[in-house]
Amino acid sequence: MTTDDLIATLSRQGPKKKFPSPTKVICIWIAAITTYIAMVLGYASLKSNILQRITTVFVGPQFITLVALIVVSAIAASYLALPDDNQKPYVRAMPLIGIGLLITILTKQLIVTLPSALVGCVSSAQLSCSVEILLFSIPPAAWMFWTIQKAAPIRYYWAAAMAGISSGSIGYLILLIIENSTSAIHLLIFHFLPVVGILITAILSGKWLLGRWIRTPGSRTK
Repeated sequence: MTTDDLIATLSRQGPKKKFPSPTKVICIWIAAITTYIAMVLGYASLKSNILQRITTVFVGPQFITLVALIVVSAIAASYLALPDDNQKPYVRAMPLIGIGLLITILTKQLIVTLPSALVGCVSSAQLSCSVEILLFSIPPAAWMFWTIQKAAPIRYYWAAAMAGISSGSIGYLILLIIENSTSAIHLLIFHFLPVVGILITAILSGKWLLGRWIRTPGSRTK
């Protein structure tokens, strides 16, 4: 969609309340995400050794990467909610760096795992972890999509992807803290792959949930 098409669409729909700046949106999101994670972790009745767990060599790098990924992808989603000057290529690229770093961390930890552990992990089929990540991701995903669709996301697939990455990473982060798993294979199969599934689902839902601004003939921007 061209800028002229977007202006015409907005004109037909009448006056709208001004959408907050990306900076204000991200500040609200970060505050809400922090509160949400704190409430979930508090409800889970965490043990006193939580600080010790997130500072271990196994969990610490993932924890730091996930926090950065949540923040960066949320920032990208807030900017992609608005057109024109907010559509910076580097905004869309930043979360991809975080995903690559997380894959690197898991792969490095996976190298030292015996092949027999893979058989045991798959045979145990601990799908409850994947379900819990999905459930933990739904509230932040719903709020992010609701906020983004109130703006004018002309790159709706990208905006949806950023919201999916952020919300999926929130689910991963919560379960990483409350679950006492030290298996890289387990995390890769039952934690990371569900986040990929959430990302794919978010992208496929992008046009339906966020594409109300671009449903005009000849739209090319996604």
